[in-house]
Amino acid sequence: MARYSLRLIDRTDIEHFASERAREEREVAEVPQREVAEVTDILRSYGLDEEDAARVVKSIKADKKRWVDFMMRFEVGLEAPDPSAPAPTQVSFIEVLAKHLRMKGLIVGSRRHQLEMIRAIDASGLKPVVDSIHPLDGLADAFRHQEGHRHFGKICLEF
Repeated sequence: MARYSLRLIDRTDIEHFASERAREEREVAEVPQREVAEVTDILRSYGLDEEDAARVVKSIKADKKRWVDFMMRFEVGLEAPDPSAPAPTQVSFIEVLAKHLRMKGLIVGSRRHQLEMIRAIDASGLKPVVDSIHPLDGLADAFRHQEGHRHFGKICLEF
């Protein structure tokens, strides 16, 4: 019986981390001004003003390893994998089908991917389909509406 990994990529976490780190190291060396702008954007998204962000950026970029570490964590969204962590779970696709199991999950990309997606959505003019808007004190109603599986589009909270 064939067994499939729940992993969506062929490479191991270690190989993936290494390739992303190598890319960040190249970018820090080849396009440092763009990387400085990215660090500044990240810091500004956490509420730092321009002056404070500039001081932090100066400190971060003074050490190339620290700079790449920062970009890996806050731009790419990866941390060094733990080599002692257990291997990914292996499951039989046939068993999943036979048992009528429902698999749910959430795939989260890197911060860079999220920012690229937001820019693409903004540029294209795409707008989400809104099914309903509920006040925050109507949260329970919003969940009941979702559980009813009759909605089409996003169920939003207003606060």
